[in-house]
Amino acid sequence: MNNSRSVFLLVLALSFCVSFGALSSIFDVTSTSEDFITCLQSNSNNVTTISQLVFTPANTSYIPIWQAAADPIRFNKSYIPKPSVIVTPTDETQIQTALLCAKKHGYEFRIRDGGHDFEGNSYTANAPFVMLDLVNMRAIEINVENRTALVQGGALLGELYYTISQKTDTLYFPAGIWAGVGVSGFLSGGGYGNLLRKYGLGADNVLDIRFMDVNGNILDRKSMGEDLFWALRGGGASSFGIVLQWKLNLVPVPERVTLFSVSYTLEQGATDIFHKYQYVLPKFDRDLLIRVQLNTEYIGNTTQKTVRILFHGIYQGNIDTLLPLLNQSFPELNVTREVCQEVRMVQTTLEFGGFNISTPTSVLANRSAIPNFTLSSIFDVTSTSEDFITCLQSNSNNVTTISQLVFTPVNTSYIPVWQAAADPIRFNKSYIYKPSVIVTPTNETQIQTALLCAKKHGYEFRIRDGGHDFEGISYTANAPFVMLDLVNMRAIEINVENRTALVQGGALLGELYYTISQLTDTLYFPAGIWAGVGVSGFLSGGGYGNLLRKYGLGADNVLDIRFMDVNGNILDRKSMGEDLFWALRGGGASSFGIVLQWKLNLVPVPERVTLFMVSYTLEQGATDIFHKYQYVLPKFDRDLLIRVQLNTEYIGNTTQKTVRILFHGIYQGNIDTLLPLLNQSFPELNVTREVCQEVRMVQTTLEFGGFNISTPTSVLANRSAIPKLSFKGKSDYVRTPIPKSGLRKLWRKMFENDNSQTLFMYTFGGKMEEYSDTAIPYPHRAGVLYQVFKRVDFVDQPSDKTLISLRRLAWLRSFDKTLEPYVTSNPREAYMNYNDLDLGFDSATYEEASEWGERYWKRENFKKLIRIKAKVDPENFFRHPQSIPVFSRPLSDIYMKLTLWMFFFSFS
Repeated sequence: MNNSRSVFLLVLALSFCVSFGALSSIFDVTSTSEDFITCLQSNSNNVTTISQLVFTPANTSYIPIWQAAADPIRFNKSYIPKPSVIVTPTDETQIQTALLCAKKHGYEFRIRDGGHDFEGNSYTANAPFVMLDLVNMRAIEINVENRTALVQGGALLGELYYTISQKTDTLYFPAGIWAGVGVSGFLSGGGYGNLLRKYGLGADNVLDIRFMDVNGNILDRKSMGEDLFWALRGGGASSFGIVLQWKLNLVPVPERVTLFSVSYTLEQGATDIFHKYQYVLPKFDRDLLIRVQLNTEYIGNTTQKTVRILFHGIYQGNIDTLLPLLNQSFPELNVTREVCQEVRMVQTTLEFGGFNISTPTSVLANRSAIPNFTLSSIFDVTSTSEDFITCLQSNSNNVTTISQLVFTPVNTSYIPVWQAAADPIRFNKSYIYKPSVIVTPTNETQIQTALLCAKKHGYEFRIRDGGHDFEGISYTANAPFVMLDLVNMRAIEINVENRTALVQGGALLGELYYTISQLTDTLYFPAGIWAGVGVSGFLSGGGYGNLLRKYGLGADNVLDIRFMDVNGNILDRKSMGEDLFWALRGGGASSFGIVLQWKLNLVPVPERVTLFMVSYTLEQGATDIFHKYQYVLPKFDRDLLIRVQLNTEYIGNTTQKTVRILFHGIYQGNIDTLLPLLNQSFPELNVTREVCQEVRMVQTTLEFGGFNISTPTSVLANRSAIPKLSFKGKSDYVRTPIPKSGLRKLWRKMFENDNSQTLFMYTFGGKMEEYSDTAIPYPHRAGVLYQVFKRVDFVDQPSDKTLISLRRLAWLRSFDKTLEPYVTSNPREAYMNYNDLDLGFDSATYEEASEWGERYWKRENFKKLIRIKAKVDPENFFRHPQSIPVFSRPLSDIYMKLTLWMFFFSFS
């Protein structure tokens, strides 16, 4: 390097270091983060957004976020200094604000783009510091024609590889093998990988960099100059500033490349083979790379050790070309056709990265599925889980693979895995009973093994497919239990021609919607609006959504189910029989076994549908409008659904409250058709062209799910981007319009709350009128005007046990009593998916179980579910507080006794 370049880079690096180090002597660094937070808020246009992206030690999410990419043993200790603040920006302006506020208040600064950081430099420090975590900035754009990729600074290599592979099999990027490595950290250190002999380092293939300097200026290659561009590609970018985006050159690869693997011990001549390897490797064809791995092992059952040397090769060509090449240059390696396989380039990343080559490639983009390695033992177990772990090991062909999928309380990844889909306030407490073991299987055999080992050793069993679980039933229990987390089993296959989808048991609704939308805008699935809901939990409770008036429930559109029973048998609709198939679609599948896959019927939708939204306060006539809504909604066109949302708010700057009622509509047609329809049937709603917009069906999921309609639809498949809620909720059904006097009584009751409540009314009717109450276990069909869901939120509280939280709970239960005269009765119907332990959870007798069971399913359906449960799971292995009960005597005997007793009582 010439002297001018040396001086320039030294000055630039020192300016970045001084700004975040030496300035602490100029500014008084406080012991808290209030100064930094205040600075962020005062420099932000949206305080609410900032609050969702900033975490301090007082936040319950702080530790899981910090742990997400930290070495789980070396640095996850109480005495390791952690950030004063973690900032997880979603755009460049937020990065600028965090940077300038850290400078202003004398904090050191750490940038974490992936976290595969050997010494923890990106997330630890010896002085008060701010950690900028780029986890939310990982967008990737592939241009196949130009052979380029635009990659945001927070993306991982696995995400880059997977995104490329979704577009083409003949381009790739010459980077490393570990999916969990951050692209930015990798490239800023140079970065080698399986293509380096043909295409050089990753950094050799960087075309441009979007970069933020110490003053918050955003530069590209041209404006930064070649010296800085040179430094960022191998000199450690975090010494100079923040990489926002990389422009990368993609390189050509064959559609199929060849993998091979051979290994030898010292007794098999490994020393001579490795010695020759050192001499022949410089002469290898550039298309060939061999990685060598050395481990010690015991010889047979003796205490004598040996070294095993594994030669793991990748060749940019086919087997027929590779074998003559190796036989000529390195015959001692003895590579035969039997140890070779031709695969896609992306599958080599699976193979070298520790996954089975048959694993769905989507695992590369699944951060939670990438093992968090450390140099400790394979299994960290507690004494209570040893029996289960031993059982898993003895029934597995690959102990290493199993070890990466099993978590016990002594694993540092255990809490983040458990927390991933848990209510962050209600259940994230030290005294909540957590699993003895968490198993995150990647295939059905692993599920069978976990199931049978749990039965053998007397553990209860919980199945978590998504975690949007109102009462935490899928991840808590009052006895030692194993939690089966299906997070790694969420593959989705769409067949547009047949209008079907195959969906694994761990997929979320958002992932299903996004996958459909990538293939077609004229098909969709009639399910719910919240992207974070598990498909399995949703369908096994019936499942309503924005298409129910036209196509019924989600469960009405299930064609087949792949299912594992209590004995580990795998069944489909034909082999399980129609009774069990009936029960799984609305009766709570977790009472009967494990859903492995759903076959779903996709329904036709227009290319563009119409969304509208209007709202009115009481002073604007909201009472009259809602009152009429109850009478006109049964006559609505089936293509129209209106969700009603009620909240209280203050009138202007006064202390006087009002109720605001928001009417949120979706119409399966265009604006020109909708407006005359509404003007004729419901002119009071005053829906005009200005409040309507025509959008793709997938965008309605964004809108109803709390995202801006212009948000990229990929957010639906991004689990970390889906907001976590904390609330207590209850449900009801209305079959008779509530009179205005009743509405006014409800408004007065709402005024007693502190504005933490939300009520939703969902329009029924249409297709729902055609189903009998016993078509599936979900019985809330003909005659239902709308469903009511009411909740109180705890997101602004550190716990649901604070005085404010307890007042909100008391208000909700009081409101539930106020609502009682206006909703269904005998039974007072409730939605099973909105499970509510206030209804009861005892099931020793039918009388106890019916307190909640008949509210969810009504009497005939509940009795049928009990009979099916007795046949499918007679020992009641699959149980939880509101699972379908099993009684010691047949239900017919119990029910006869109950009927005779009631007969006697009525005449006594």
